[in-house]
Amino acid sequence: MAHAPLRTLVDERIFPDDAIQNLGLPSIIYQRVSGYRVNSLSGYSRLENPRFQFNIYSRLVDDLRTIFDAMLAALEAATTFTAVPDDSPWDDYDPVVDIYRRVVTIGFWNDERV
Repeated sequence: MAHAPLRTLVDERIFPDDAIQNLGLPSIIYQRVSGYRVNSLSGYSRLENPRFQFNIYSRLVDDLRTIFDAMLAALEAATTFTAVPDDSPWDDYDPVVDIYRRVVTIGFWNDERV
């Protein structure tokens, strides 16, 4: 992960699908939730639009916004794809484990020709 502000906040605790237990907070977990390939009468255009759900976890509610903003900045800085949030994030709290969570779905545009 090359984006320094995000790395400062979550170190290397960014995981696909599931987090390693007891690794620490804050962390980000992401998974592909849907998507499609753009086709035409000529066939597959090599454009793809997958959607990923990102879950940001922290013990402090104020950290959710800071980590979310840094994550968006890191995604916007990418040069091989374009990231577009599909909706506004929503937050929740689990009192059993005392953890806050922010959830957002982000669509990506990827051109496999590049």
